[in-house]
Amino acid sequence: MPSFSGAEYWVQARAERNAYVACAALIVYEYFLQFEAEVDFFWQRRWSLAKALFLWSRYYGVAFNVSNAVIYLNSHPSFNVSTTFFYWQNTGASLQVITSHVILELRLYAMYGNSCKIFGLFVLLTALECLTMGLIFGLPGSGTIGTNEPVSGLFMCADADPPDHHWIVYYWVAVLVIESILLCLALRQAWLHRPSASGSDLMRKLTRDSVIYFLVLFGIYLTNLIFWIRNRITQ
Repeated sequence: MPSFSGAEYWVQARAERNAYVACAALIVYEYFLQFEAEVDFFWQRRWSLAKALFLWSRYYGVAFNVSNAVIYLNSHPSFNVSTTFFYWQNTGASLQVITSHVILELRLYAMYGNSCKIFGLFVLLTALECLTMGLIFGLPGSGTIGTNEPVSGLFMCADADPPDHHWIVYYWVAVLVIESILLCLALRQAWLHRPSASGSDLMRKLTRDSVIYFLVLFGIYLTNLIFWIRNRITQ
C-alpha cells in the first residue's frame, strides 16, 4: 500500500471496500437492466462459440465481482482466508482478462474478414498470454504476498508484491502489450473505414466502437499498472 499515516489508513481501507461494493452493485444492476435483451438475443438462439463466450463472460464476471465484494466486506478476515482468497483472485482475474481478450479478438477477426493470418496471430497471442500469466503466478517465490492485517488493528484482505520485486507489474505489462496490439489493429481498421474513405456505415460504426472500447480498457489496465508499481503491503 502507499505510504499513509494514522487515520488515513482507515480512510483508504473504507475507500477500497466501497470501491469493490460499488463495482459489484453496478455489475448486478447492469445484469438486471439487460436481462430481457439477453434472453431475446442469446438464450433463444442456437448454441455457438460466441454465445458460450458471452454467457461465460457475463455470469462469471457477475459471480467473480460479487464474491470479491463479499470478501472485502468481511470486517475480520483470518490470515488463511486472505492468502487463499488472493490465490483465487489472481487466477480469477487472469481468466477474466483472457476471456475479454478472446472476445475482442473474435470481433477483430470478423473485422479483418476472417483472415487466417489474423487468426494465427490471435492464437499465438492467447497462448503467450496464458503462458506469461501462468509463469508469473506459478513460479516459486513469485506473485503477491497477502495479509489480513496491513496495519496494526486494521483487519482486511490486502496484498502486494514481495519486497524489491514487481511480479504483478510484469502481469500488467503483459496485459498492456496484448491490449496495445489489439488497439493498433482496431485503429488500422478505423482508419481504413474513416468517413472520407470507402466502406459501409456498419463497418465504420463497428470500428469506431471497437476503438473506444479498446481505449477504455487500455486506460484501465494502465491505471492498474501504475498502482502496482507503487503498491506496498505496509508502510
